[in-house]
Amino acid sequence: IHDARPWADRTLARLDAEPESTLAAALSIPGALWTIGARFKRVLTPDIPLPDTIPSLGIGNLRVGGSGKTPVVEDLGSRLVAEGERVAVLTRGYRAAGGGDEPAWLEGAGLQVIADADRRRGYARAEAAGATRALLDDALQTRFRPRWTVAIVLDRDLVRPPRVLPAGPAREGASGLDRADALLVRRESPDGSGGPQGSLGFRLAPGGLVDAAGSVVERPPGRALLLSGLARPESFEADAAAIGLEIAGSWREADHWAPEAAARESLSSFAGRCGAEWVLVPEKTLRRAEALEFDLPLVALRSRVEWDEGVDPLEWLRQRGIGI
Repeated sequence: IHDARPWADRTLARLDAEPESTLAAALSIPGALWTIGARFKRVLTPDIPLPDTIPSLGIGNLRVGGSGKTPVVEDLGSRLVAEGERVAVLTRGYRAAGGGDEPAWLEGAGLQVIADADRRRGYARAEAAGATRALLDDALQTRFRPRWTVAIVLDRDLVRPPRVLPAGPAREGASGLDRADALLVRRESPDGSGGPQGSLGFRLAPGGLVDAAGSVVERPPGRALLLSGLARPESFEADAAAIGLEIAGSWREADHWAPEAAARESLSSFAGRCGAEWVLVPEKTLRRAEALEFDLPLVALRSRVEWDEGVDPLEWLRQRGIGI
């Protein structure tokens, strides 16, 4: 494994994996101060509701990333499009130059992506563009409140909530879930089931392999190099192993990674040392990886949301008064 993520990302990953470590315990003090400061800020700057002309649903989480938020936005948005709605996804933007892969991924599902740091302005742009539904990506901590909010948590976080920054990957403590109208539980453990009363579970299941055009392709022969730009690359690596790939090595980049030209030579050299014969990336990383123009075949692993017992999530939400 070559971990090219910044030291802060690597440290957070280690703290997440070792929440009882001495370092995590020491950093829990500034984490407590962070939590207190966030609570004071909420008191001093009350939430401002967005207009109600377009039904709006926010999808958020406690963690800084890796909960499955974007796939859930894509799944819910696609279902709304199938019902005849015009769906706008409002985001504050992505760190990668040019916006990263997420806008192209969501737009491929028939969703309009509006990146604007000002949520009210983004909402107005969606309304002017004729949207009939608005989904807010990353909305649990925003001050500008959509009509309804759902929060995503990992099943293991229900047993032990992650520590708050900088001691762990949580933006805030579990009390932040009180602001959500419904709870979605991402199941990662093989026997994961159950959850708080009134919650809905889902998994991100590895599906077929696709090329840069989005066409389903056969698995290339030989050993694969795993290349990811994710908050939690371990999840992608576990999915690749679960479908029986022969893995030569793994190269980890930061979430919303913006590739540079020099990375191509380093990655190619690493692939050669590992004996890799093709490159596998998450669908979310495909556009960025394609820009590097590898000599080796490049394929993406498609993952899709599978809801518990085949439940229709829109119907489930509407039964709970969320009229999206």
